Amino acid sequence: TKNSIKIPKFELYEIEDYYAYYVFILGISEEIFWNADYAFLSGVAQNVSVYKAWENYAVEKATEGQNGR
Repeated sequence: TKNSIKIPKFELYEIEDYYAYYVFILGISEEIFWNADYAFLSGVAQNVSVYKAWENYAVEKATEGQNGR
């Protein structure tokens, strides 16, 4: 559906892939990336993804409201 969260489908193979995804794409700090265990890191990533999806939805709705005036 339109309002469902879509998780990207791609595989991470090397540490560089994980670093790029978690630090550059999701914006997780380097300190968390290098020092937290993977379960914690994965949980933070899920929360970041959910927040960004909500934020994108809110911006989309606000833009629709402005264009509808």
